[in-house]
Amino acid sequence: MNSITPVQMFETIFLLPRHIQAACVNVAARMCLPIWEEFEMANFSSKTGTELLDAYEQWSEDKLTDSELLRYAERLYALLPKDLEKEDDPTPGFAGWAIHGVAQVAVGDCRDVLDSIVFTTVLYAAGAVCRSGHKMISAHYDLLEDCERQFLSQWWEKCHMHNLIMNEPR
Repeated sequence: MNSITPVQMFETIFLLPRHIQAACVNVAARMCLPIWEEFEMANFSSKTGTELLDAYEQWSEDKLTDSELLRYAERLYALLPKDLEKEDDPTPGFAGWAIHGVAQVAVGDCRDVLDSIVFTTVLYAAGAVCRSGHKMISAHYDLLEDCERQFLSQWWEKCHMHNLIMNEPR
């Protein structure tokens, strides 16, 4: 992993404008989208996760309103497991909630806890990709394992590649 720590990554993201935070969350959500898609197609024969992320792209180009984006989020919400602790395998739920978080961050839903939503969304994406199990429900920087740290490093690099993050923290 590069020299930046997960704490520094998130401290940097939290200082960015909300629309850039949403774009960074979208990067993480896209990284775990295949996990949700597989689960969703097997259980619901739908593609609400993909539709939501595609709608986010339209929203970011001012082609959809906040309320239109939130309608996509509501459709996904209806399919999400509401209590990940009760899931035998929370992996698909982590992926679904990470995707759902994109809309929440984009429209500034729950502004008073936006940093927490950004943090949780990205860590849920890491938990999905790394198949980390229930421990990611209450994940903390100190509890991250190599796979999750590697996910964060890849996510950080992708955010840089998309020119979302211009400067490294000091």
